[in-house]
Formats: sequence, C-alpha cells, structure tokens
Amino acid sequence: MAKTAVIGAGSWGTALSLVLHTNGNDVIVWSIVEQEVQMLREKHEHVDKLPGVKLPEDITFTTDLKEAIEGKDYLILAVPSVFTRSTAKSMAPFVKKGQVIVCVAKGIEENTLMTLSDIVEQEIPAADVAVMCGPSHAEEVGIGLPTTVVAGARKKSVAEGVQDIFMNEVFRVYTSPDVLGMELGGSLKNVIALAAGMADGLGYGDNTKAALITRGISEISRLAIKMGANAETLSGLTGIGDLIVTCESKHSRNRKAGMLMGQGYTMQQATDEVKMVVEGIYSAKAALMLAEKYHVEYFALVTSFVHGYSRFTKQGELFDAKRQVTDEEIDHVIGMLVNDDYKVTFSLNKEKKQFDTAKFYLRRRMVDKLYFPYKKHKEKDPWNYHYNTLSFQGGNYADYSVKNAERYYKKISEADIQKKSVYVPLHYSPEATVDYWCDNKKWAYYEQSVIDFIKASDPGVSFVVKEHPAMYGKRNINFYKELTSMENVQLIHPYENSNQLLRELWNVMVYTGSVGVEALLRGKKVFTVTDNYYSGCSSNIVKTERIKAGDLIEEKLEHDNQKFMRQLLSGMFPGSSTAGKDIGNSEIDKIAAEMHRIYVNHVTEKNNR
Repeated sequence: MAKTAVIGAGSWGTALSLVLHTNGNDVIVWSIVEQEVQMLREKHEHVDKLPGVKLPEDITFTTDLKEAIEGKDYLILAVPSVFTRSTAKSMAPFVKKGQVIVCVAKGIEENTLMTLSDIVEQEIPAADVAVMCGPSHAEEVGIGLPTTVVAGARKKSVAEGVQDIFMNEVFRVYTSPDVLGMELGGSLKNVIALAAGMADGLGYGDNTKAALITRGISEISRLAIKMGANAETLSGLTGIGDLIVTCESKHSRNRKAGMLMGQGYTMQQATDEVKMVVEGIYSAKAALMLAEKYHVEYFALVTSFVHGYSRFTKQGELFDAKRQVTDEEIDHVIGMLVNDDYKVTFSLNKEKKQFDTAKFYLRRRMVDKLYFPYKKHKEKDPWNYHYNTLSFQGGNYADYSVKNAERYYKKISEADIQKKSVYVPLHYSPEATVDYWCDNKKWAYYEQSVIDFIKASDPGVSFVVKEHPAMYGKRNINFYKELTSMENVQLIHPYENSNQLLRELWNVMVYTGSVGVEALLRGKKVFTVTDNYYSGCSSNIVKTERIKAGDLIEEKLEHDNQKFMRQLLSGMFPGSSTAGKDIGNSEIDKIAAEMHRIYVNHVTEKNNR
C-alpha cells in the first residue's frame, strides 16, 4: 500500500492514523509537542483527546517534520485550521513534486478568506492538494463505527488515490471534483452548529433546532453557490450530512461551545471548557466577510445606543421594524440621554476599574514573561507555535502599563476648550457596531483612521479627543503618542465626564455610538466618517472624510427630537434590561417573527423594482 504521514496528532489525526494502518498503509504521525509524542510512544493511546482508542505498536510517532514528510506518498494535514498556514510553511522545504497533501481540517482563514486547500497550494506549490470531509467525528471513527466521507481534488486520479488509502468496510469514501463546495460546507456548518448549541443551551426544543439547521443549510448553499460551488455538493455528505452530525452529536466541539454560551458562558470560557479549537468561532467572522464580498444578503441583530435595545438590520442599511413606540417611551429615552447625570456603566466605580486594570497588566506580564517562555522551553517550541494564540483581544497590551497611559491624558479643567473645537469620543476597539457598519474597509483600522481624519482636516480645526472609559490604559501607546504630538489635539482622560464636553462643544465627530445620538438631541452638529444606524435619521449629521473650518458651528441647531427618537426606536427591539418602566420584552419568537416579516417585505420590494 502507501507510505503515509499524519501531520497533527489531535483527535482527528489520531483516528485517521488508525484507519490508514487498518488498511495496510505505512503510517507515521507527527506532532510539534514532544510531550504528546512521548505519550503516544509509551501508551499507544491519545489519553487526552481520544481515550480508549488503542493504536498499533508499529505506528511511528515523531517531532521531526523532515522525517515525517520525506519519502511519503500521502501527507494527511490534520492540524487545526488556524495552524494550517504556519504548518504548511514549515512543511514546504521538505515536500517534493508528486506528494499528495490531504487537508482534513475545516475552516476559512479569517484575514485572507482563503480555504485551507488554497492556503496549502499557495505555501507548497510542488504538492498535489486534496481535501476529505463528511460526517465523521473522531470518537466514532476511532472505534470503527461506520461512516461515509468524500475525497475531493481537482485531479480525478488524486481523489481516487485518497479514496484508495482510506476506504474500507466501515469507512466509505466517495470522490468529488467540487473542492470549493466541500470546504465551504465543511467550514460554514460549524457556524450553524454553534447556533444549534446555543439553542440547546437556552432550552429551546427540537422544533427550534430543526428549523435552524434547515435554514442554516439554505444560507450556506446561497453563499457557496454564489462563490462557484455546486448545489449538489451542499445537499450531500459534505453539506447536509456534515451539518446534521455537527449540530446533533455529543462529540461536536462547536455544538458544545455554543451550548455553553447559551447557558451564559463567554466565548473564551466556552472555548476553555471544550479544551479544543472551536473552528466555528473563526469561520463565523469569515462567513460574514464572504457574504459581504459576494453580495449575499445577510441580517443581524446589532446592539444600539441604549443598553437593552437591538436593531435588526442588514449591513449599511436600516430596515425599520415599524414597532409601535409610545410617547412615554420616547420621552423616557430622550430624558435619560440628555440628563447630565446619565453615565454608562463603564464609568462607574473608577477606583475598582483602575484596580482591575492594574491586575490585568500583572496577569498579562506574567503570561508573557513567565508562562510562555516556560512552555516554549518545556515543549521544545522555540517559535511559540502552540502558545502564541493565547493572546488578549487587540494584542497591544504587553508593552505598557496604566501608568504609561496616564501621562498622555488631561483633565477637562486642564484642557483649552474652545467653543468651536471638535469633540471626538473614541470608540471601544474592537467594537461590533463600528466593524459592522463600516461601509469602507479603511475605517476598520480604527485608530489609524482617526489619525488620518484629523490630519486631513483643516490645520486650524482643534480636536478634543476623549478616551472611552472601557479602554482605560488598554489602547496602543503609540496611538496616544501620535495623537498628542499634533498641536491641534488634546487627549482627555477616559473618566472625565462626557456630558461636560457635550455642554461646552458644538461639534462632534463619531463613527457610531451613543455620544452621536446624545449630541444630536442637544442640537449639536455631528460629523461621521461612515454611515451608521442613525445617520439617515437627522439632517444635522454630516458624512465627511475631513472637517473644514467653515463647517463648524457655535450655536444650537434646530432638531426634532421626538421625530428623531421615534424613527430610531421604531426599528429597535427593547429587551428586559432596558432602563424604564413597562417597555416590554423581546422574546426570541417575537424577534424571529419580526425578522421574517422584514425579510419578506425586503424581498418583495426588491422584486417589484
């Protein structure tokens, strides 16, 4: 038979090594983690990820990538999708023309939107690349329970070769030329599985989940077909088949993670509990970007300007739900937002926030300076291959402290506040509403776009920039340095009162967020670099890429607050956490019904044009 190497000794790689050996192939398994290889050599069992599945004595285990690759006919690439590119780069020097690389992980690279086979072809041009996927949990394959999968490749001979080394009486392998359809089905079903798990965690029944799965395959197919995949692929083993098993199985890491999140776990807590890479988390972001790229319609609930309200919308477009809004509700929300005592929760208990932030830096420094080096030494992992993903959101926190950030901040009493200065309340970063609403991808690089906007504006325009309370000490220190190096910029401390600045300044620059709404309600002029969820509701908001001195105002503008707020609230769903009395709850069935109504109306209008 064939000489084979399994690159990656996780649960799936381990199970496939057993299938290959059962079929009479010569098998070597590679892992970058020496401790893992030692365990496999001694116990012939992956006690952590595939307990109870005994491996034959003549399967070889190694940490030497060259040894694993040289002279092999088939290289089974079984590392998690987030490690596919880095592993392929490491493999490239040892791969010779004619060797077949079989991608068995499922995922889409977030920053490039490339499938795994495309990544491998880019990094290893010499190889013939194939994929294999279908309803196949490692736990069941490892104990010999029957299943059926598909081997795909652009060359029929390559797909048939993969079929030949894997197929036996309990592991049936079909072939397909539709590599794209297979990979999209295998990747995007993980996103639906997350949602199915959330439904389970929230306590919804089989009806809910069946509807979710059915609509899920419809959405996957719509995108995949637009990208050039075949519809038949999505209705087969690598589409519906893989979707069903991932949404229903007790072995599904994506379903389990989703279920935990439905029970109240954060994404990170759920991932930590699962103890494996949850591919759907990465694929969800990629799916959203692909839908945008290929102009496939998608909808989302986007949190809005008052805690407890959400808007159902399509990116860059407002779909008003036409919810009946009472005068009492409008008056309550307006009164709350223009109240000088109104504060977001981030601003409360400054002392505790400062203490928590200090603890955050201590933990981060301990991870960077102690834990990572220890693991790199212990696991003989000098390139930090396995541990460089354990980073905090944003990735900018390691090199500075709260104290360093403090020296760039000013109190309002220390600043030179002029009436025609432009107030710039910085957004939390990364922020869902900013990322979601961006109609120009350059705005996605938030800090740099703020710098560029200020530089593009007239030199005589003065900017008063206030840090977001939740970003206290967390922003990249180089951003503060560049901001404060400009003569027309003053950086205000995050815990200073935003309402005081709104009282004193008549011009505000935002992307999105509540400060823009609060400014409009006070008769201010609001500049925005991109369309947002309220920019079409007021003539006092101006979309621009720069501010001219002549654009500024220094007196109150006329503004119909009642009409403005009614339009905003009519397109939003109030939830139980909304401040105010008897505004109502947004149960999931009500939201789902409203989503359906809006979607039908949108499609009808579109077809009638």
